[in-house]
Amino acid sequence: MTATALPVVARLLQDKNLLAAPIGALGVGASAVVTPLTFLVIAAGSAVVAGAGATTETGVRLALTVVLVAVLLLVVRSALDRFLALDAARRQAPGGPLSP
Repeated sequence: MTATALPVVARLLQDKNLLAAPIGALGVGASAVVTPLTFLVIAAGSAVVAGAGATTETGVRLALTVVLVAVLLLVVRSALDRFLALDAARRQAPGGPLSP
């Protein structure tokens, strides 16, 4: 897992020509999930130390983040897979937009 900012991870993987590899996709995905969660944990810790009532608010944000990740993995990913499959089929069909 990584706690480095997403652009930094992406740039490092791009420099090593690993961005398109499965391990590169895993690294970028982990960074995309862990980076916001890290900031939420820091905010919760700061709220507890300061004695503020923001702990509940941070918990709600954490729960919403988990819901967002679940929706992205379950709904958006399958829709994107279908879209990319349709796009690939369209590009392979004769008479498509890139045909001579």
